[in-house]
Amino acid sequence: MTETARDNRRRSPRASMLKRAQVVAGEAVYDCVVLDGSADGVRVQFEVPVPLPDKVELRFRGGVAAPARQRWGNGAEWGLELLEDGRRLSASQAEKAWAAYEALRDGRLDQACRMLRQDHYFEDEALREAAEAAEAARNRLEAALRGRAQRKD
Repeated sequence: MTETARDNRRRSPRASMLKRAQVVAGEAVYDCVVLDGSADGVRVQFEVPVPLPDKVELRFRGGVAAPARQRWGNGAEWGLELLEDGRRLSASQAEKAWAAYEALRDGRLDQACRMLRQDHYFEDEALREAAEAAEAARNRLEAALRGRAQRKD
């Protein structure tokens, strides 16, 4: 199947990326590079042709793991459909995410954002953007309040 034919069948647009990852196929673990991806799937490339079963797990740095199904392949390059939401965390990463959530809930935005940065936002771009927006909003509010408090009318 040509790239254009695959593009026409996709449910969501793909974005180019170069991200190191691993594909776990049973007992085998293969290093790969994610060439592009969308909310529904990714295209990965291996150094050498590898045999992949129907269902695999895609792992990223930071503990993010996504169950996936192979949709097409030609040896060293495969298209994987992400199953579930594609953002399952390992147990230790889930604990860290919960700790950051609790810090935020308790009003400790700085601590929550520091924890998220240490774990690379669990490789979740939307989470990174939300955390950075929260920090920026807090900074704007502090500056506005400081300016108001320093004015003596």
